[in-house]
Amino acid sequence: MPKDGITLSQQVGVEPLDSGRYISPVNPIRLGSLSPNGFGGSCLTVAVSAAYHATCNSFHLYSIASHSLWPRKPDRELVCHVENTRRSRSFETSTILMARKGDYGPSKLCLIAIADFHIEAPRSMKYQGLLEMEPITRNTPNLGPGTSQACTGRAHQAPVQVEAERFRVCDQLSGEADQLSALAFYMDKGLAYIPAFHCGHRGSDAGACASLDFSLQLFTRKFTLHDWNISEQKTIVATMQGYIAKGGCGVKTVVCSLV
Repeated sequence: MPKDGITLSQQVGVEPLDSGRYISPVNPIRLGSLSPNGFGGSCLTVAVSAAYHATCNSFHLYSIASHSLWPRKPDRELVCHVENTRRSRSFETSTILMARKGDYGPSKLCLIAIADFHIEAPRSMKYQGLLEMEPITRNTPNLGPGTSQACTGRAHQAPVQVEAERFRVCDQLSGEADQLSALAFYMDKGLAYIPAFHCGHRGSDAGACASLDFSLQLFTRKFTLHDWNISEQKTIVATMQGYIAKGGCGVKTVVCSLV
């Protein structure tokens, strides 16, 4: 490991082994001292990179869903087997099986993911310009004073706690595959600990906690992580045995959504 640690640009990308098989350039990192296992974002980065390597250049990722099966180890590299399960003029679907070396024998399957790609079709609706400013007159005879919810203050929903922060990547990322791999790495961070933080607990108070299911949907590929972006994350529901968290990322446009 380098003296100053592993940078994000070193984790992005894969190296081909043979047909349909790829290996991570470095071992997965740990999420600080919260867990002895490898960070799930490192696993997702490798999965996205491997899927891009096995797909034609004219296709672009718009969705990836993954399920973690076995913990990653920070002292062992990850190996991906990518199989194309659908290929048409407009869509490609790939199945990614990720494994790492076992402790006493065969390899352990860490993750199963399905990545969907599509071509960039021409826009069906184009921007024509702003509408002209015109006065609007309305006849509302049934509207009485103080009847709206905003005036009475009744039936207001409980406030929702949302984690939000601005971020950017200082490392050099070349190409769409590297950008989206880095985005998957970043968006997985801290999802498992949001319920604990909102209840006043520390990250070290959590026991076995991880993002076992991860789904990322992309709405545009015209963005760069070198610019400042805003990330929002919130918990939909959480119990003692599971949780569902949702997040989004973007500035001028919505870049992605994850669950």
